[in-house]
Amino acid sequence: CLACHNEEKKKGGLVLTSRELLLKGNGDGVVVVPGKPDSSRLPRALLADADPHMPPKKQLTDAQIKAIRDWIKGGLVWDAKALADDEANLAPVKLAALPSSYQPVMALALSPDGKKLAVGRGGSIVVHDVSQTNFPVLAQLEAHRDAVQALAWSPDGRWLASGAFRRLVLWDTESFKLEHECTNGLSGCVTAIKFAPDGSRLALADGVPGQNGYLRLIDTPEDRIAASWRAHGDTIFDMDFSRDGTQLVTAGGDKLIKVWELASKKESARFEGHTAQVLGVAFNTNATQIVSGGADKEIKVWDTKTREKIISLGSHSAAVTSVAWPGDGKVIFAATDAGDVSSFINLKAHTGEQSSSGGDEKKIGNANETVLCIATSQDARTIFAGSHDGSVHVWDSERKLLAKLAPPADEARVSGKRDGVTSKAGRAVPSPPASRDGDIATYPVVKQRRDKPAVNAVTLKSSAVVSLTADPKELHLTADAPRHGVLITAHTAEGFEVDVTDRARFSTSRRAPFEAREPGEVRALRPGQGTLIASFGPQRIEIPMRIEANLSGDSESAPFFEPPPVSFLRDVLPALSKAGCNAGSCHAKAEGQNGF
Repeated sequence: CLACHNEEKKKGGLVLTSRELLLKGNGDGVVVVPGKPDSSRLPRALLADADPHMPPKKQLTDAQIKAIRDWIKGGLVWDAKALADDEANLAPVKLAALPSSYQPVMALALSPDGKKLAVGRGGSIVVHDVSQTNFPVLAQLEAHRDAVQALAWSPDGRWLASGAFRRLVLWDTESFKLEHECTNGLSGCVTAIKFAPDGSRLALADGVPGQNGYLRLIDTPEDRIAASWRAHGDTIFDMDFSRDGTQLVTAGGDKLIKVWELASKKESARFEGHTAQVLGVAFNTNATQIVSGGADKEIKVWDTKTREKIISLGSHSAAVTSVAWPGDGKVIFAATDAGDVSSFINLKAHTGEQSSSGGDEKKIGNANETVLCIATSQDARTIFAGSHDGSVHVWDSERKLLAKLAPPADEARVSGKRDGVTSKAGRAVPSPPASRDGDIATYPVVKQRRDKPAVNAVTLKSSAVVSLTADPKELHLTADAPRHGVLITAHTAEGFEVDVTDRARFSTSRRAPFEAREPGEVRALRPGQGTLIASFGPQRIEIPMRIEANLSGDSESAPFFEPPPVSFLRDVLPALSKAGCNAGSCHAKAEGQNGF
């Protein structure tokens, strides 16, 4: 309810963000009468046959409607503290060390002079000298206990900012020592960071997925939050300053793109058209256009004055995870979940029937792994792409692969675990004592011990395994998500951990409502419960499985397992968008296109 009936939108003239405003109702009268659910319009609007029906595109369960009726019957007890945006209400979270094998590159940042590349790999930051052809490592920082999700250089190159869960750090780029740290006032993962062009302040995005996305402006000299506001109803995945520093554009998990006037901290424009999360966004040189990429596999270019989509770029088979519009604005770069990195030049505004000719596309390369982020030089001649497997591919604009910066194969990063860590290549080494956040160590951090033989999944003898663990420990599948993978890890008496998923044997309990596929994939067949069994040598582990026919969990009411019905939002609207039918400059205009 609060997404529409708030002080900003006031849908239907009704605001539900406080008890007083709820009791006030709207122009049609009161919507709730304390103690009398049968006399209240609110619960009636939730019934399946209600007109108007709330919420417009969903149907609450009987249990949810009963909860609201009981709440009204009980006198509308209101917990204002639960709705407050006070960080004091946040529950404390104790972070454990990241698994040593989890090293995705979720953030890249190129220094203003184009000579240094910062790579966020897992909880570490690796800085490369990209002015040399062998891309040597200048420093490695054990920066955060959680994965680094955002990186940014200050315009003068003095500071490198990094963000992870409820923590922002500023590093001195001469010594690479931790100089400033900000934790107060942050509600969730720091998902995007940008310095203003004049370097006087830094914009930071954080929040709780599915609930809020906050924008915070931090004065860099004082290292304090100068302003903060709720900018989106979901995670803010990306942002970009205009070149003059007066505007900021944000991309949200709520499918919206918003432009903010920083002087007033007010929203000046919003763009609607993506049918899934908007994952990347960037201004052109003079902020007259915006490029966006989303989980709906679309790349769109928007006119900031008319607020209409003017260009669609390419045809993509996977989510668009990152976009860039560097330098003089002649070329746009984009990356996808399928590993493709492409460029677009000769952009042409078009109408719906010309949607395929928005620009000339050139495939730069493929990382053979999900690309999570890209960075480019200002002259658009060098492209860096960070992947889920921890590697960074470096291409030139002529599609030549210059380098692949992979995670260390013979070394393991500090993890703080006492039972040993395993490198990406499967080699295991005992862990040294964990470093505190902010320590810098000569790269590589830990060298492999040579007094013990290397262990990997191929050479590991099953007789040396003392136990197995599974990740996840149990599985819940639905018609919307009928497949899932399981990771099996073997533990040895020496404290080594080795991924043996490829060598493990998988079986199922009798009459299991799912099938096991190699290696480690399960597929739901029908509603029910069962057990997945993984074996490696004499060791075995059981993973409980639960299959539901639909997202409501009503598995008993479904006689067989079947895919969900066609959804307008999930299935039809993306098809219309792909065809260009609902483009802002075509059939979505008030006067329509060709009379339609």
